[in-house]
Amino acid sequence: MPFKLGSKCNPYTSFGSLVVDSSEADRNQFVPFDPTCRAPSFLAKLRAEAPNHHSSDFSWMQNKTVLLIGDSISREHVENFCSLMGLESEVVRKSHKYSPQPAAVRATKAGHAVERPARLYQRGFRVVRDASLPRICYVPKYDFLLVSVFHFGLDQEDYWRGSRMPQYNSPGMFEHRLSDTIQPLIANMRADGRRSAPDYVEVTSGMWDLARWAEQDMDEQQETETGLAQDRVTWYRFRVGQLLEKVRKAFPNAKAKTWRTMHYPTDQVAEHDYFMDKITARTTNQTASPPPPSFSHNRVFQLDQAIRSLVLPSAEADGSSLPAPHPDFRLNEWGKILKGHDAHQKDRLHGDPLPGGYLWADIMLYELHHAVKVADMQPMRSMEPVVY
Repeated sequence: MPFKLGSKCNPYTSFGSLVVDSSEADRNQFVPFDPTCRAPSFLAKLRAEAPNHHSSDFSWMQNKTVLLIGDSISREHVENFCSLMGLESEVVRKSHKYSPQPAAVRATKAGHAVERPARLYQRGFRVVRDASLPRICYVPKYDFLLVSVFHFGLDQEDYWRGSRMPQYNSPGMFEHRLSDTIQPLIANMRADGRRSAPDYVEVTSGMWDLARWAEQDMDEQQETETGLAQDRVTWYRFRVGQLLEKVRKAFPNAKAKTWRTMHYPTDQVAEHDYFMDKITARTTNQTASPPPPSFSHNRVFQLDQAIRSLVLPSAEADGSSLPAPHPDFRLNEWGKILKGHDAHQKDRLHGDPLPGGYLWADIMLYELHHAVKVADMQPMRSMEPVVY
């Protein structure tokens, strides 16, 4: 039975299993157990189209802009989407037409250095310099643009400015990054003809927050395997609520807003140095004690639960439900679906295009299609459900 948009079925939040095939990309699909709730497999259909064939089946992608506000995982989703489409992603450097003007250097709170460690200026590797710059993937046939913008977590003190993190560029605080980098970038896109940008916004935060707490715990000689203290979880939940409100106000006309769930990294040890400096070689000293984990799964789970309490309704004892504080944000369950697929990691934090990149693209296209069709149906409530 075909999937109906008008039903309550969402294949990517339904119970099911992920089919993985490392040799045939289009066989990587999430399959719900309910046969009446099948995923529409948009990416496979999009990839199957002839290069010069403009299909009306994807008219909902025409002139649409998808904005990802996140971390290196978000960046790699853009790169993987382009790769799966046979295209090349692009770094938005200073000379790019979408690049915003450099933001003024903001003052830091006491105790946080303004100057970066001198050794970082000696790093000539473009991969390091470009790591936190925006990425874009453009599909010319549909004038479809996918863009990721980097941020450094939710701390309010610009913690990473004085660190040894080579990818850092200012501003560091999320609110400043939104106003100084993201909104000017979108304004440049609108001035270039993408008047509805962004049509879809996906946000996430967690890895940088966990890495900061792990570093602080290690400095205090505290364990990082134990759960986060309640005050940290409460603070994180409060800051996520602020982030969601800021994004809502910044892009009120976006047709869809989602939160991408965090994945569970493969390697819970020896991650911190890798996270801080990706191009550093792994240690070859087999006798040394492994460093403590930065992203222990119990901490990832705590943050995931905090997110769900903000965007999903909560159950009452009498069986009723309380509305979510931010119900207009939908959950992208990418991280939850990938849990346990450790063999498909290309390094300690990042996944291969198959199945992770493919799964994310399918979910993104599903959410965009859903949002566009729902928006089109608003003036016509009597319209029949859309059938795939």
